[in-house]
Amino acid sequence: MNKFFKILAVLAVITPFQSAVANNFKDKIIPHKALYDMKLTSVQSGSPITGVRGDMFFRLDDACDAWSTDHRFSTEYQYSAKPSVIVNSNFVAWENKDGKEFHFTSDTLVNGMASEKIRGSAKLNEDGSGVATYMKPEEIKHKMDKGFFFPTAHTADMIENAIKGKNFFNVRMFDGSDKDGEIEVSTFIGKEIDLSDKYKGMKDIDLKLLKGRAWESRLAFYGLTDDKKNNAEPLYQMSFVLHENGVVSSAVVEYKNFSVENKLKALEKLDPEKCK
Repeated sequence: MNKFFKILAVLAVITPFQSAVANNFKDKIIPHKALYDMKLTSVQSGSPITGVRGDMFFRLDDACDAWSTDHRFSTEYQYSAKPSVIVNSNFVAWENKDGKEFHFTSDTLVNGMASEKIRGSAKLNEDGSGVATYMKPEEIKHKMDKGFFFPTAHTADMIENAIKGKNFFNVRMFDGSDKDGEIEVSTFIGKEIDLSDKYKGMKDIDLKLLKGRAWESRLAFYGLTDDKKNNAEPLYQMSFVLHENGVVSSAVVEYKNFSVENKLKALEKLDPEKCK
């Protein structure tokens, strides 16, 4: 249920433009770790959900030839007609900077009991298409058409488009967060904003990471049909603030019947690994 990490970590065919995007990873995206407070902000009449609260931890490391991401959620979902459910999930991914390989693992516990375990990898083929192979929970293969993105490459692409003033664009993305393969992501980059004063006095937030350019942005995620067409209605949408260094300082995730806010409460820069 929790898809916030898709915008934190979010390659096409290796064209000159995509190579430029990859080369800008080191210049734009900064390794960091962040902690967010999660809470319910709105609920529609008739929704079984009455409350949501929890924490989300995100870590992005520069592992020399790859980006490593770690997302950990601990969330309590409160219902009107049944007991609360506590979901703990951990998603770890490794994405090669040349865009050719992507490895992912996911573990989910519901009320302390193992619920789902995902293990797999994906690769970019020479013709720009891709294939994802799952080992768990079962052996599955998904083929991706030319032009798909892995998550961190998608984040870099959003930053490049924001800097260039391109407001609307659609991409196909694969992140390994579930068994459904790639999805269609519709992106809108809104106005540039100044957050220099918003987090003053919050001792656990490194304000230097929030001093650069930032944009109000929005994503809509669409599932794909068997013939690779996107569904008419989005699975969910997100409004968020994207910084030019890859930091997301706030986000609201909008599901069909309720919305959840992810509010930044701690942020720290990480040193990259020493590369040979």
